[in-house]
Amino acid sequence: MNQETGEAKTSKENPRRHFEEGDRVLVPDGKQLYEARILECEKNEGHWEYYVHYQGWNKKWDEWLAAKLVLPDTAETRLRQQQKITELEELEKGKNKDKVSKNTEVKKDKKKREHKNDEADTSTKRRKTELPMADKDEDGEASRDGTSGPIKLVLPAALKKQLVHEWECITREGKLVPLPREPCVNVILEEYVRSKGARRDKVLQEVVTGVRTYFDKALKPVLLYKVERDQCEQALQDGTPCEIYGAEHLLRLFVKMPQLLTGYQLEKAAIEALQDHLGDIIRHLQRRQQSYFTNYQ
Repeated sequence: MNQETGEAKTSKENPRRHFEEGDRVLVPDGKQLYEARILECEKNEGHWEYYVHYQGWNKKWDEWLAAKLVLPDTAETRLRQQQKITELEELEKGKNKDKVSKNTEVKKDKKKREHKNDEADTSTKRRKTELPMADKDEDGEASRDGTSGPIKLVLPAALKKQLVHEWECITREGKLVPLPREPCVNVILEEYVRSKGARRDKVLQEVVTGVRTYFDKALKPVLLYKVERDQCEQALQDGTPCEIYGAEHLLRLFVKMPQLLTGYQLEKAAIEALQDHLGDIIRHLQRRQQSYFTNYQ
């Protein structure tokens, strides 16, 4: 009885922090997110602690962690942590720019320099936050191929142009994707499955279900431009993201997918199968590009 009461108090403070032995969890550490497995659970002075083993690491790194340092291994958690890491990186870059600027300023034109730096910083931050389709590779170059992480997805040239056209329409011309979209993500994926005919299998169905889940979870955190957020809040009153949004935002998901899947321990065969199915859905979007994507008019 006392144990259940203690668990209720812990759960009230943080309802998703109580795990069982063998559960897979995530442990954030700065900009890193480590996969781990619960080996032991122990209550110490009314607070739960967990003895974890980090996946892929020697057991000498096994350690006891307080409940607040252990997160559930879910797509939602990964998206939320990725968003925090991105915000932290942007904050650090902003501080570094300020430091360099202060060291190089000359007093007589200080005001003029600060004005230019403010405009440059604002422009840079806008591009980073409003271009969810533009990932950075290890060399710092923008990539629209979605080649980070264990899954590598290559976008056809026509779809890359679609992303650039979309960016110009939204950020330069102030246009938004009309909602709700027809066809919506659900319909697009259903049409894709039907197009496979007799070649439909269990893996394909699982991949399509996973795409739907990731789209619903990832839309608001990582797939929207800033100017789209108010529209999103209103639109989602009438349905789920997969029911309201269409090919434009689905394409953004595929660019982000390698990053979202980073950290998952997948067998080589599973990676190849997932890569093949996701690539096939992308080609499906390309084949029906004229009917799936809006013209922003």
